Amino acid sequence: MIQSIESFFKLSAEQWARAVDRHAILKKSLKAAFVKLMELSRKPASISASTRWCEAWWDVCDCHPPGGRYCSHCPGHGSGSKCPDGYTVWKGLYRGTGCWCATSDRCPYYFVCCDCVKNDYTCGCKWAFRK
Repeated sequence: MIQSIESFFKLSAEQWARAVDRHAILKKSLKAAFVKLMELSRKPASISASTRWCEAWWDVCDCHPPGGRYCSHCPGHGSGSKCPDGYTVWKGLYRGTGCWCATSDRCPYYFVCCDCVKNDYTCGCKWAFRK
């Protein structure tokens, strides 16, 4: 009985191995790896606005800046700056970086949110990234 089961599985495995086109599998694997590398090159890990800034994660689909105000002229995500020119990071709520992240299961994005201040006027900047 055991020999017949073993024989069946051995024969099945040999037939499967003959039927598999190794070149096709290799071609598909290399194509998938190439596509993934191209996706990663469009979103480099060196972007400045990133989750490394986040001291907390909130389960919401947007930022909620201090006083409900967004700053004008927030820097681009690759600039290395968290606030517009003339503003500094306000660390009233998040004392380390002044930033937090927001996303939820229903949200197609995650947001990096930072608090800024200039002459006691607080506002926030945000950057959205597709999940």
